[in-house]
Amino acid sequence: MVAGASRASGVPVPVVAAQIDLESAWDPSVTSPAGAEGIAQFEPGTWSEWGKGSPFVPRDAFRAYGRFMGHLLGAEQGNLRNALAAYNAGEGNVQAGYGYADEILSAAATPRVPYRNPLRDVRGLTAGRIDMGVDYGGTGPIYALGPGVITNVYNSGWPGGAFISERLTEGPLAGHYVYAAEDIAPEPGLAVGQQVTSGTQIGTLTGGPSGIETGFAEPPGTGFALGRSQFTGSNTTAYGKAYSDLLKGLGAPPGVVQKGGVTGDVPSWLHWLTNPFSGGGPGGGGILGIPGDIIHFFTDAEHAIAWFFVPSHWVRIFSGIGGTVFVAWGLWAMSRTGGPYSASVPVVGQVPVPEGGQVAPALGIASITVGAVLLFVAFHNLPADVTDFGSFVSHLQAQVKAKPGGSSLGPP
Repeated sequence: MVAGASRASGVPVPVVAAQIDLESAWDPSVTSPAGAEGIAQFEPGTWSEWGKGSPFVPRDAFRAYGRFMGHLLGAEQGNLRNALAAYNAGEGNVQAGYGYADEILSAAATPRVPYRNPLRDVRGLTAGRIDMGVDYGGTGPIYALGPGVITNVYNSGWPGGAFISERLTEGPLAGHYVYAAEDIAPEPGLAVGQQVTSGTQIGTLTGGPSGIETGFAEPPGTGFALGRSQFTGSNTTAYGKAYSDLLKGLGAPPGVVQKGGVTGDVPSWLHWLTNPFSGGGPGGGGILGIPGDIIHFFTDAEHAIAWFFVPSHWVRIFSGIGGTVFVAWGLWAMSRTGGPYSASVPVVGQVPVPEGGQVAPALGIASITVGAVLLFVAFHNLPADVTDFGSFVSHLQAQVKAKPGGSSLGPP
């Protein structure tokens, strides 16, 4: 959902993540003292204009965030700092929100999600099935997922006798538990209550016949997988799929969804990670990924069509087209030698073009001058970060996806 909000708004993914972290710490049920609601902290008035559904449903909130931030980014001519400030303090009070914006941009430049791939140094790493967690094979060190506290090391109910779990203390998953079990030799001296980070080795994959299973643990993290309530013996649980998605995002190979598909759903604290209407959610992709793709396509198409009906946008469109034609014709006229020739000039009609070195250069210069003025009307006041064609296209896409009427390529 974070990636979808980024696409819809034109705001980079790290900035979206840092903003949500600051707004709600990823808690979709929170209400601020001022009355702002949900994971993106929409005030009721703002939600009534930009939201659909409920601000407490992360999927609805992220879609509304995409629409609203897209509008703000367009209204601020692509200035991300101003758009973030307006989100916090209001469109007419941008300067009051600069502290908020700077905190987000600083956090985005130094990612605050403190998790790393715990299997990054495993030799011969192979992904197996997804059930209550994700199965892997290989040999070598396994690390803690992120900052946390060890809550368990051994449990004889698991093959191999190891069940290493930790309660995470930072990031979007703070307060929740993860585990790695089965054919793991715990690191010597690893103990319950020990503080760990993503750089702490907690054990070694032994290469035994069971491999390992890793996933979300059931509180208080002493021996059970959180997905056991969804597990029937030969299926992929939604908790297991969510953990596979998390590891995939960190660089590990994803697990394999079993033939029976994904069973169950995940609670709201995991909705930021996975979306049942996208190919990466607990639906497992495939046919369940189609509705979200269709929704995003028609939403973008709707905004694009509406964008073309804004009068100030048409002025820019015609200026851009006309300016290009005049410049191209002027260059052509200046290149002519010999003659006489007759050429069709836009609006004017047929104009004689005598031998090169006479009237043609003058007409060409005049045409290029007119074209340059029109192109200036079309493209002036672009943001400072638009420095080439690729960045211009990205900027244009952000404007098209913003709310019609609230964005343009610059002041008219």
